[in-house]
Amino acid sequence: MCGARLGVPRRPGPAPGPHARTAGGRRAGSATARRAAALKQLLQLAEIDKDARVHDARHTAATLLLEQGVDIRVIQAVLGHSQLTTTKRYTHITETLAIEAAGRTGRALWDG
Repeated sequence: MCGARLGVPRRPGPAPGPHARTAGGRRAGSATARRAAALKQLLQLAEIDKDARVHDARHTAATLLLEQGVDIRVIQAVLGHSQLTTTKRYTHITETLAIEAAGRTGRALWDG
């Protein structure tokens, strides 16, 4: 959701020209361009020498939430997806999740 719609004022300063674009081709003053710039700054501050997109961060956040045991429907709401199938494509099964699932299955079979 756009910050302006939430009552958050825009950053002061002159608005970019109508044709100003970022290196990624986005309009320079767009919310997407600001988020991308903020992510790049965070990566630099963390001394991570890897390029990443905001979209990559959404996939990572979805997977980390899943690993923490957050219900997939909650993740769907956080990401703003209307379809659960979209959220399922955002989450990735990690080795940690696979090992935990195998352990639960083993306990159910042999300890039960």
